[in-house]
Amino acid sequence: MQPRPLVCLLAALALSAASCGGGAPAASSPAPPSIFLDRDLQGDWIGSITPAGGSEATTYIRCAANGYPFAGADGTGRDWSAVYPYAYSVVKPDGDVFLTFVVDRELFYMEGVMTRAGTMDGRYWVLLDGLQSEQGEFHFSRSSGTGTFSGISHLLGSWSGTVSTAAGLEAALVLSLAADGSLVGASREGVAVNLAASSSNLSFSDDGLGRLHSFDLVFSDGSLDQVSFALVSEGGMFLEGPVTDSVLGEARMALVHD
Repeated sequence: MQPRPLVCLLAALALSAASCGGGAPAASSPAPPSIFLDRDLQGDWIGSITPAGGSEATTYIRCAANGYPFAGADGTGRDWSAVYPYAYSVVKPDGDVFLTFVVDRELFYMEGVMTRAGTMDGRYWVLLDGLQSEQGEFHFSRSSGTGTFSGISHLLGSWSGTVSTAAGLEAALVLSLAADGSLVGASREGVAVNLAASSSNLSFSDDGLGRLHSFDLVFSDGSLDQVSFALVSEGGMFLEGPVTDSVLGEARMALVHD
């Protein structure tokens, strides 16, 4: 891994965020009870990012006790949990938040505002090989922890949407799931799923984040969709994640709860 220019930028962004505006209260002054600290970022944050001119993507980040983000993923296929990222964060007393993490060639920088209500909103920028490749807005809320997501409230029912590639190729995909995540039925471009050859159910690998284990869909014409992981939105409206489609190649699954 050699993202040296990105690491230099990471350091510059972190120093800039830390020195921007007023610092922490002087040691001789009692700290106001409402000030925010780095450790207030600790825990799981679930929500979405929306790139300028693009569609919303379900997203989560997980922060350590010092506030540094150390894991996360989004519905487009980014998986910061797969490789431990270079990371940094700064929380200012008024709740202004600055987070940065670098994985391989990509730097993700976020700045926003955290509230005592457990929300965090702001803007983000993505740099690929040191050049801006994406920008947009993010909206997060603090996860309630284990059991935030469940099959009966977030998976049960019919889902429809597409499997699509960056080149614009796509195929229609429909899923039907039981309350426990069991696969009841599915189709790709109208071709029915082979239930015996497919994964029997969709299950959460982390029900505090809405992240699902990998699963396979094998269809009666021999086509195959292999989903490496999937994310369910907090409201149970969206189901998305990276998929390898035997016809289209590497793609994104994006489904809406009917």
